[in-house]
Amino acid sequence: METPWDLGRVVDAASTPDLAREIYLASLMAIEVDSAAEENYLARLAVRMGLDEAAVRGIEDLLELDDDSD
Repeated sequence: METPWDLGRVVDAASTPDLAREIYLASLMAIEVDSAAEENYLARLAVRMGLDEAAVRGIEDLLELDDDSD
């Protein structure tokens, strides 16, 4: 936590598609997405990890974060 990884190191750590999804899920669980900066981070993370919109929605649904369910 004292020296957080930059986005490139996080992406490089995702050596498989399953690990990419787990890292994205961990990011969602670790932050409260309530700012443009956090939304931007998650969007960049998804793109850099090769997660398409359907994969992101599926991960968000696991945490009931999908805004369309209201």
